[in-house]
Amino acid sequence: MITVKNLGFTYQQANSRVEALASISVDMPGNSMTAIIGPSGCGKTTLLYILAGLFPPSAGEVLIKGRPPRAGRPGIALVPQDYGLLPWKTVRDNVALGLKLRRMPAPVIRQKVEDMLERLGVGETIDRYPAQLSGGQAQRVAVARALVLDPDVLLLDEPFSSLDALTREKLQETLLDVWTRLRITTVLVTHSIEEAVFLGHKIIILSGQPGRLVAEVENPCFGRPGARYLPEFYDICKELRALLGPAPGATGPARGYPAPALP
Repeated sequence: MITVKNLGFTYQQANSRVEALASISVDMPGNSMTAIIGPSGCGKTTLLYILAGLFPPSAGEVLIKGRPPRAGRPGIALVPQDYGLLPWKTVRDNVALGLKLRRMPAPVIRQKVEDMLERLGVGETIDRYPAQLSGGQAQRVAVARALVLDPDVLLLDEPFSSLDALTREKLQETLLDVWTRLRITTVLVTHSIEEAVFLGHKIIILSGQPGRLVAEVENPCFGRPGARYLPEFYDICKELRALLGPAPGATGPARGYPAPALP
């Protein structure tokens, strides 16, 4: 579904160049969820924006269904870190925005918006404004706005990073449930090891700046009932910590854990 070949990206500034990504090659299967994790500044968000067609690669290529991505491609939906909700529009109008741009009939828009908000458990917020929403509600509305467009690729940039732990876990489960029913090819950027293991069928680990591919981990816990409580879940978390490098002050790999072998 998504192929990245020798990808590099450099930000051009007035008197300097900042290399954000270097020589990344990876395949992301269709109808799966891929999690991307790495330290701050490693280019995770940059990679997501390249997949969305917002940034052109400085080197290499990215293909989605065999073609380079372009901004505005109907099949790609991006949920940014700040949710991107327009504060002067109601939830209904925020979710309907993309459908209106496609000039769909008003009755169809109304039905699709109402159905998606109900599916995500925020139907009661339809006439509220973003300032009247909790963080969890705002996140669901942002996801609803993306999903109502029936995308074949969903890109999520740290969607739950600002939420408390319990709300975050609940929305992770909601996202997994939505994916199970719709099977949209999903790419998730996260700083959370546990979130990557819960939501990533495949987990891509990037190094510090410039971001380079450290490893690809296939996750046998993905989608399994009670995954968070499985011994394998903790084993994979330890593996990711080892691959990401030792914590500050640690004398061994990843907080003293022995580095487990890749599966």
